[in-house]
Amino acid sequence: MQLNLAGAKLLLPEWCRDLSCVHLAYIGDPGAGGWSAATPGSGSTRLTQAMMRLGCSDGLVFSPRQGKLAQGPDIHRQLSRRFMAVESAKIAKTFGVVVGTLAASRFKDVVWGLKRLIRAAGRGCYTFVIGKLKPEKLANFSEIDVFVLVGAGDSALVDTRDFPKPVVLPYEAVLALNPRAEWDGKIVLDFDELLQYLPPAAVAAGGGDGSIEAAGGGGE
Repeated sequence: MQLNLAGAKLLLPEWCRDLSCVHLAYIGDPGAGGWSAATPGSGSTRLTQAMMRLGCSDGLVFSPRQGKLAQGPDIHRQLSRRFMAVESAKIAKTFGVVVGTLAASRFKDVVWGLKRLIRAAGRGCYTFVIGKLKPEKLANFSEIDVFVLVGAGDSALVDTRDFPKPVVLPYEAVLALNPRAEWDGKIVLDFDELLQYLPPAAVAAGGGDGSIEAAGGGGE
């Protein structure tokens, strides 16, 4: 299905047949063709997550019912917090890798890759499986300077403003530990894509150089 709006031709997925039930979220320059769709009620959240993934601070939402374009959420503060967290990770001595999913495909590969990356940078590393991420849980680990959250998809984009220590995503940890990398605000959440930036995890099935421990930590 195709819709013309603001001079742009929008290609919509098949489930968007009933436009009265859809909000269209536009990311970036109207000439770039970066339209995506989100269902009503989740538009603001979905748009915010998409903007965070793309490192884009400009977003518009089109409501077919009203026939109007509205300004999307302001994510400048979120982007600023993420930037500061990456800066903290650059000087951190001890990292805590928090496993936020046990079901996502290749999550162990990501965990092992992060541990190797952190060790290669000469930093300390602990791994944790602590269930739902909450500030009070992380407060129990005062020896950790920065936490790295390994979560599934957009569930990893949690609001960490009230957390006692900075929380970064795996891709942000990669940027922080690579002196030649520059932070551009973009976020890589797909594990297959993320593994391209991490050292290979030859023993991801378990054993060999440590283990992922539930409700606690495994230090290295």
